[in-house]
Amino acid sequence: GTVVEPTANPQKFPNGTLHVHYVHGCSLAESFYQSVAGPFQQILVGDPLCQPWAKVPKVTVSGFADSGFVKGDVEIVPSATESRQGIASFQLFIDGVAHQQGLPGEPFRIDTTKLADGYHEVRVVAVDNTPIETQGRWMGSLAVKNGRDAIQLSIAKGAANSSYLNLNVAATKPSATSILCNGLEVAKLPSGEGSVAIDKQKLGAGPVTLLATSEGEPGLRSQPLRVVIAGVSPRSVSKTQ
Repeated sequence: GTVVEPTANPQKFPNGTLHVHYVHGCSLAESFYQSVAGPFQQILVGDPLCQPWAKVPKVTVSGFADSGFVKGDVEIVPSATESRQGIASFQLFIDGVAHQQGLPGEPFRIDTTKLADGYHEVRVVAVDNTPIETQGRWMGSLAVKNGRDAIQLSIAKGAANSSYLNLNVAATKPSATSILCNGLEVAKLPSGEGSVAIDKQKLGAGPVTLLATSEGEPGLRSQPLRVVIAGVSPRSVSKTQ
C-alpha cells in the first residue's frame, strides 16, 4: 500500500553512498548506517552481516597438528591470502578467549602447561590492512596432555527419553565437574563422574555442543560432544489449589 510520511527528514533515510560502502566490502548493516546522517525510526530488512563484495582473507596455519596430543610449548605460524592490501594483524583465540595478537610472520607460542588437559578450540583471525578491517578465520582443536588424568563425556546407552538427554561422565580423578552447553553450565556432578539427565528444554532444539570440565589446577576438559536435539514441546505444568 501507500506510505505517507508527513515529515520526510532526509537525514534519517539512507542515501546512495550505501552502495559505495557495500561494494567496498562493508556488511549490509555497516553500509546502511554509514549512509544515514541521523538514525531514527529505522528498520533494516535483510541479513545485516551479508558481505557479498568483501575480500575475506583465507587463513592457514603451519606447525599445528590437528590430531594427537601435545604438551609443553607449541609454536604455530599463521598466514593469509586473498586480502586486498595485505594483513594488518593476526589474533589468537583459545576457547573463545583472546590469547595473543601478532604481526604477519610472527609465530604464536602457546604454553600448554597453563591450559587444562583435554580438548581446546583454537581460532586464528586475520584482520586485513584496510579501513574496513575485513576478517578471515581458521579453526582447529588442540588436545593437551601434560599429565595422566582425563575426562570423557558420552551419551548413556539404552536410556532414551523424549524429555531428557542422559549423559555419562567418566574421569580419572574425583573433582567437581560441570557440563557446559555452548559455554553455559547446564548440570554439575560433585564427584567428577556418574550419570546425569538434562532437561532438553534447557538446551533448545537443534545442534548443540556439550563439554565436561572439572575443577582444579589446571583442570580437565573433555572432547566436545555434538548432538542434535529434536523439537521439544513445552510441558504442561499442573497447579495445586
